[in-house]
Amino acid sequence: MPGFLFYWIAWSVWIIATFLLDKDHPSRGRLAAASLLLIILSPCRAEFFHLEFTLSLPLILFFCYGHYGKMGVWELANQAVRILIVTVAHAGYLLMVLSEPVLLIVHPAIWKTALFFLLGQLAFSRFSDRLYGTLTGFVHGQILYALLLEKYGIRVPLDAFFLDETAVLFAVLQGWNGLARLFAQFGGKSVPAGKERPFS
Repeated sequence: MPGFLFYWIAWSVWIIATFLLDKDHPSRGRLAAASLLLIILSPCRAEFFHLEFTLSLPLILFFCYGHYGKMGVWELANQAVRILIVTVAHAGYLLMVLSEPVLLIVHPAIWKTALFFLLGQLAFSRFSDRLYGTLTGFVHGQILYALLLEKYGIRVPLDAFFLDETAVLFAVLQGWNGLARLFAQFGGKSVPAGKERPFS
């Protein structure tokens, strides 16, 4: 059922942030509020330039763009190039699927998560940049794909199915960061500052 993975992951994030994270954790309130707002807005729909989307989509972009608000010009330009790579890769993948439907044998969320997780690891060094940059490029790629098909009269709504894919990608990126920190602790090594750090 479209939306099941999104709701499952979003509710899990809300429960963890609200009840399990330390009260002094800097991301506790932000995670709880973001996950709850995404759940509330997910059934709502809007249309802009013939693009139909769930209202959770602009909220995702709002949180992602907020990450880049304090960056300098050169760092922002560097991040923009990396995000563009992810954007083009996602749009290209979706166009390729149109001609190679054999890729749909495996659930698209699995293919996309594996592909863009690896791409995120290559394109970004710091965890925060990897998380926001990969998600931003992922969303931009879906929008670009939808706009390209709209020119041919094909409507591609960004709905619950897209939220499933985005949520799975978010969960894998966060989960990998958690494993990296866990292995570093077991190995007696601290995670280098700026390389792998909690959601912020």
